[in-house]
Amino acid sequence: MPNEVLVPLEFAPDAGPNRCFQNVEARVACDGGEAVLGWAVNTEFDGLVDVYYHHAVWRKPTGELVEITPKIWWDGEVYDEPTRFVPDAAAQPTGTAPNRSSLPPRYVPLVDDPDVRQAAAYFEISEAASYAGDRSRCAYYTGRSERCINRYLKRIGKPLLRFGLPAVGVTRF
Repeated sequence: MPNEVLVPLEFAPDAGPNRCFQNVEARVACDGGEAVLGWAVNTEFDGLVDVYYHHAVWRKPTGELVEITPKIWWDGEVYDEPTRFVPDAAAQPTGTAPNRSSLPPRYVPLVDDPDVRQAAAYFEISEAASYAGDRSRCAYYTGRSERCINRYLKRIGKPLLRFGLPAVGVTRF
């Protein structure tokens, strides 16, 4: 996706982890500015895939974009690096407040290899299943993704990865 920017961190003291839409909405109501919707980008799976997570950041009244939402991943790790962000006005959450839902992540292969491309496609199926509440389908396609990634890693002589179900379907900003 084009137009990626680095958004500096300024976590709001009252911001809930991984609740970007609610946090930004509250900040806009208190301090003005506006919500900017789009995608937070992370390079994952040993650098093979960029994952685009539906996300919102705050545009201050001065025009500066800032990340106000603490990012805590499935493994409990807190990320303290600037957010790689792609603005996308069309990336609207589904539903209405307070029960809005984010859009499923997008997976973009960084390596031109059929196994990596197939793994990215399986990850997207896994995420869709997770969003639909189908944990068994999510687990199945996570496993398929893992096999594709590991087939590629084995072919190039790198250590294999173990994803497990928590690695897909629960990472949210």
